[in-house]
Amino acid sequence: MPRGVNPVDEAIHQNQLWTPAVLLPYAWWDAADYGTISVSTGVSEWRDKSGNGKTLSQATTANQPTLTQNALNGLPVITFDGTNDVLSVATASDWTFLHNSTGSTLIAVVKAGTTSNPNAIYSLIGNNGGSSANTGYAVWFDDRSVVPANDRLACFITNGTAGAASVLNYNDNVFSFNAPHVVSFVSDPSNATASSRQFAYIDSGFAVNSNTLTNAVSTSSPTYDLQLGSNGASSLFYSGYMAEICIFNRILSNADRLRIEGYMAWKWGLRSNVSATNPYINFPPTRSS
Repeated sequence: MPRGVNPVDEAIHQNQLWTPAVLLPYAWWDAADYGTISVSTGVSEWRDKSGNGKTLSQATTANQPTLTQNALNGLPVITFDGTNDVLSVATASDWTFLHNSTGSTLIAVVKAGTTSNPNAIYSLIGNNGGSSANTGYAVWFDDRSVVPANDRLACFITNGTAGAASVLNYNDNVFSFNAPHVVSFVSDPSNATASSRQFAYIDSGFAVNSNTLTNAVSTSSPTYDLQLGSNGASSLFYSGYMAEICIFNRILSNADRLRIEGYMAWKWGLRSNVSATNPYINFPPTRSS
């Protein structure tokens, strides 16, 4: 490659830039793809790029998030106001793999909060309402002093039995609010080893695997439809933005997870955030890498 040529530009020029489509995601929402977004007052639809038809929608204009132009590396994002913005995708039973023995992987580019110390909790995605008495899955970021929690990243996988969740995985002092990150959650809720039931990664680096629970998983449908910007019960609303989200109905290998994280980091201008252990720290993934 000639000196001074941007590796992303060169990969695009050679039509070799790798994308998650190669790995067949179950759902894939990408704010940089204008053709997947419908706007009325706000975002009324965010269509799925996987080909599986998992369209996120919001018919109520007051609850629609906003398409924000040129927000991250010159690309648009979907901004949620933390008050009532939420996007939902039917049907609840389509998302059983997030909490049963199937296993799943979620990788996303997000910025939670509008201050570095919001003293609040923001749900990224969920369908269990944040309660162990319900069945499903939820991811959130928590900075509430009353808990106490500080810069916490958390995932909660439940089986519908109060007080007997399958996974509660979280760590404090690992997530910076009001800053963009690539976050990943690799879940194996029925693993016999509690600490292997989930690994959560921030910018390809620190892995959160604090779970100590070994309760059984549920094969029932989630309690609620899956919601983006809420825990599923239209509560604990998200404040901040989301740029891209990929969900897989299987456990990705570390190599594939790192490839997606590298792709997202280069695309969204977050390469400086990513851990030096990511093999794509110097060059974006291509079809041959």
